[in-house]
Amino acid sequence: DGKQYESGLTRTITASEKESALKVLTKLGVESKVTILDGLKGNMNEEFIMKAVLLQLGITELGYTEEEAIYMLPYTQELSEKWQNTGILGSDMFNKIFACDLAYIAGYLTEREAIQLISLYAEAVQHEFENWDMAVENYIDGQIWVINQDKRQKDGFYEITTKKYETLKNSPDYYFDDTMFFEKLEG
Repeated sequence: DGKQYESGLTRTITASEKESALKVLTKLGVESKVTILDGLKGNMNEEFIMKAVLLQLGITELGYTEEEAIYMLPYTQELSEKWQNTGILGSDMFNKIFACDLAYIAGYLTEREAIQLISLYAEAVQHEFENWDMAVENYIDGQIWVINQDKRQKDGFYEITTKKYETLKNSPDYYFDDTMFFEKLEG
């Protein structure tokens, strides 16, 4: 027996799913509603961005290996040129949406709280991107940047993730059309 979403729009949450969500959140240092809400404040990638900025200023005592620094600086500059003021907002917002979903499944947020927060982050995605393809590309770029993969690993991650997205887009069950980008969201 699992917990039914209040809205009734989706499936039942099983005890196994709740346990898995709790494990993931615990590994991320989230152990209550307070810690999830604190974690959602600001930019989730802020620590990584600050490290890259400090590296550019020549401050190197940041825990990056020399190999990581050699990779991170050019890739940070590449993403800055590609996305300009948007940065890796898609990555940050999708991470926050995922965290809200996990927090709801784990019982740290009510369905209403999760929906309100997810709507807030979805509005940011809607405002910044023209369609799902752009939003997902930004998400993938940001994930590659955050996980500090070198170029060889980056190419494999990009191919795998892009293939998964294309499979989802071409599925008869696909429900992510670009309507979200043409109509104002109401959260």
